[in-house]
Amino acid sequence: MEATGVALVGRHLYVLDGTQRRLSIFETTGTVVQTINLQDAYYPRRLDGGGRGTVLFDLSQPMGNERVIVARTVGAGTRADWARQDTVITYPRSSVARVRLTAPGAPGYRISPPYSSVPQWTPISEGVAFWQGPDSEVRILDLGGGLQSAFSLPFGDRFEVTADDRESWFQNAIPKEIFGQPVFEPLSEAARRTVDFPRYHPLMFELLAGPGDLLWVRRTPDGRDQVWDVVDSQGQLASRVSLAPDQALMAVIPDHMVVKVTDDFDVESVEVQRCESPPRPPAPAPRMDGRYHWTPQGSVSQGAR
Repeated sequence: MEATGVALVGRHLYVLDGTQRRLSIFETTGTVVQTINLQDAYYPRRLDGGGRGTVLFDLSQPMGNERVIVARTVGAGTRADWARQDTVITYPRSSVARVRLTAPGAPGYRISPPYSSVPQWTPISEGVAFWQGPDSEVRILDLGGGLQSAFSLPFGDRFEVTADDRESWFQNAIPKEIFGQPVFEPLSEAARRTVDFPRYHPLMFELLAGPGDLLWVRRTPDGRDQVWDVVDSQGQLASRVSLAPDQALMAVIPDHMVVKVTDDFDVESVEVQRCESPPRPPAPAPRMDGRYHWTPQGSVSQGAR
C-alpha cells in the first residue's frame, strides 16, 4: 500500500491508496475493518476528514485538467455509504498552460511554469475553505457546494523568488532519471537556459484549518523556512508564524502544532509542540523575527525532543 491520504473520521482511520484506487478503514488498534475499491471515472488524489461524519476526496480527471472535491457520507457503524455523495466544487487543477521542454536526445516533458499558483483547499467546520488562485477570494463552502462566505487574502507583502528558490525548483521540477538512465539531463540543461521565473511567489502554497476556524496559509515554497500567516473567518490577519529550516508544519490542533522535524542525517520525526492560543481580536500585520513564534503577541514554545 502507498498511502496518499490519511484521515481520522470518528473512531476509525481512513487510508487512501491513490495508486491502487483503494480505501482501507482501520480500527485505531490497526485492525482492518473494510477495504473499498474506488472505481470512479476520476482518480483519487487526496483524502481528508470532513464534518458530520464525512470523508472528503479530491479527484482528478484522467489525462485532463479537471479536479473535483466530493463529500461521501460514512454510514452507520463502520461502513461507508457510497450511495450518498455530494459534489463540493469542480475546478481546474491549474489556470496556466503547461510548458513543453524539449532537447536533443531527451524525451519531451511538460511542466507548469515555475511557482505558478495552484488551487488549495482544507476542511473547515462542516465545510471546505477553497482558494482558486491569483485574484480570487477564499470561499467557504458547505458540503453540498453552497457558498457560505468569501473574503480576500489580507496580505500586503509578497515573497521574492531568490536564487536558492530557482535552484530548488530546477532540482525538483524535472525527473533525474527513468529506469536508472539519466535521459532527462539534456532537459535540465535546456530548462536552465530558457525557463523564466516570476519575481514574486504566489500568495499561497498550502492551506490548513486550525481551531476556531482560523486558516493557516503557507506563504513560502518548499526548500525555504516555512512562513505561515493566520487568518480568521472574517479575512483578518491574526498573526504570523515562522518555523526553523529543519521544521515543517503538518497540522494545528488545540494549543498545539504538529511539526515534522528533519535532523542532520535526513531522519524525519513528528513532534507535537505546545503553543499559546493566537491573539484575538486580530492584531496588526506582524513582523517575522524569530525561530518560530506568534507575533506580535504571545509565543510558541519548542516541544521536547
